[in-house]
Amino acid sequence: MILEDILGKSSKCSDAALASVGSFGCPFKFGLPDGIILLKKGFKVPAATDFNKAYLLDLIKTGVAIPLLNSFSFEPINEDDVLETSVTGVNDLARKGLTSLMFTYKKGLEYEKAIEKLTSFGAFDVLVVDKMGNILGIDKSGDLAGWSAGLLLAKSKTWNTGSESEGKAIEVQLTQPGERKSVTWIEASELDFFAPTEIDGVNGTYLSFADTNGAVPPAASDVEISLQVLANDKSTPIVGLVTSDIEVRLGGVVTAATVSEDGNGFYTLSVTVTAGTVDVTLHDSVDAVDVVDVSGILFSGSVSAVAA
Repeated sequence: MILEDILGKSSKCSDAALASVGSFGCPFKFGLPDGIILLKKGFKVPAATDFNKAYLLDLIKTGVAIPLLNSFSFEPINEDDVLETSVTGVNDLARKGLTSLMFTYKKGLEYEKAIEKLTSFGAFDVLVVDKMGNILGIDKSGDLAGWSAGLLLAKSKTWNTGSESEGKAIEVQLTQPGERKSVTWIEASELDFFAPTEIDGVNGTYLSFADTNGAVPPAASDVEISLQVLANDKSTPIVGLVTSDIEVRLGGVVTAATVSEDGNGFYTLSVTVTAGTVDVTLHDSVDAVDVVDVSGILFSGSVSAVAA
């Protein structure tokens, strides 16, 4: 769906000069937050964009968006407005209070290590996604932007206590109270995906030079490279990779190679090996990024060896 046709679809209720507080035709309510999608600071989705799953996955592949969805729990942290009081008891507003959003994830140690790397200040804007897949953001002259964020802080790990399982939280502070008047949304019913369950981040992989009989290190003058691609658990095979998903560098130079799938995560790369460093990387040759899309799941990974 084109963004300008679905963004804030019932927002006309608030367009009138006077406060239009009638409920007729304005049923949208945002639900329990499920998580956030980080966007590079200042990025906006243009109004003419066909906002679908493929578009969002492309943003993730290129590093523009980082989804942190499927949280275990959510806690809003609302600061009170700061008031100044005169000697006669009259209040004046010093500043509006800020809001922070804290999400806890229970997805294992690899996930916890990944979100630890996200701690930063002012690097991202954030879209908020609820459990139904509705998306809440900011309207920037018809384009969709995220809420302006300041500190993004990965919290300390919580340990398994016997009654509670281990997990890790991440907290993000929204720094521009004035944006609240420009809040907009995309209803899940307008999208071709159900965001909390279908949109995931980039998955790491374990690449090794091997075939079904074991390790096969590349050697100079070989005309084939044997490659095994597994998920990070080093047991689940990654299948469905094609020639445009794998890049081979010989001595640092990109070299054309044809990829054949042998099944169960094994691949044969047809290329004449030269002496020196051999690098094999999962690489999208169309988007020119080291992330590939296999049936809607994103993967990255590489392996190197020295051929003699």
